[in-house]
Amino acid sequence: MIEGLLKNVEVDRIMESVAAGQAANLSDAVDMAGFESVLFSISFGAIDTGGIATVKVSQCDSEAGSYADLLGRSVASSADTDAQGIILVEIKNPEERYLKVTVTTSIADVEIDTVTAFKFGAKKLPITENDDIIDSEQHVRPAEGTA
Repeated sequence: MIEGLLKNVEVDRIMESVAAGQAANLSDAVDMAGFESVLFSISFGAIDTGGIATVKVSQCDSEAGSYADLLGRSVASSADTDAQGIILVEIKNPEERYLKVTVTTSIADVEIDTVTAFKFGAKKLPITENDDIIDSEQHVRPAEGTA
């Protein structure tokens, strides 16, 4: 049984905020060495009427190499009512070490808030968080009181 996520999941922001527009936006590479799975969380801000955001994942055996799209359909937001929404994509046991996310916005402006990678299934625990994490703490059966 997992004793919580904080020491069992590595969190990394792989794409910062992208102003509303229409473009293909590529994330930083995610190194899957030592991990079984990753959950990508793609969060959006404003989506103008008619705006479409398409999300796909690609892989490569080297960080700076040529990435190939993973087989399967891409995931999309296709309505301005999806504004402030989140798309989740999980990749389990990728065939190559490095993964990237491409978020393509088209037709009308779409704002990308952030893309975050949650790597889990680590071969070595506990996880040591990267520099994106400013601070963290875990509470087990906390008593009530002033924080």
